[in-house]
Amino acid sequence: QAALCFPWPVSGVARNDLLWIPRRLFDMFGAYADRFLGVETSTIDNYGAIVVRDGIGSEIKVPAGECRAFSVKLDPDGRFFWRCTDQERYEGFPVIESMKLSWRETNYLQVTRDAGRNITWACYERRAADQATPSAP
Repeated sequence: QAALCFPWPVSGVARNDLLWIPRRLFDMFGAYADRFLGVETSTIDNYGAIVVRDGIGSEIKVPAGECRAFSVKLDPDGRFFWRCTDQERYEGFPVIESMKLSWRETNYLQVTRDAGRNITWACYERRAADQATPSAP
C-alpha cells in the first residue's frame, strides 16, 4: 500500500515523526512534487496575525497559532513581503517587512505563526509531478 510522507515542519508533528497519508489522498495530491529547501525564522514584536504578500497579487492572513501554505513569487532579489495585522505605522504608512530567502527557487511557502512571537517560513520548490526528478534506485 503506497503512502505519502510529508516533510517536516508539519504543525503538531515532531521532527522525527512521519506523517503517513493513505493512498487515496496521495492520488488527490499527487499532481505536485515538492522539494523541501530549508527553513528561515523571524521574531516579531507582537502576538497577532501576520499578512504575507504572495507576489502574485494576493495577501494571505496567518493568525497566531496557525499555519498556511501557498504559492509565492519572489522578487528579483529573492524577497517576499509581509506585515503584522496590528500595524505599526511610520509617518502614517504601515510598516512592511521583507524576508530574503536563501533559496531563490522557492515558489511555495508553509508559514507557521506560533502563539508567541515566532514565524517559521518553510521553503519549497513546487513542480508538477511529471517534471519531478526521479530518485536514484
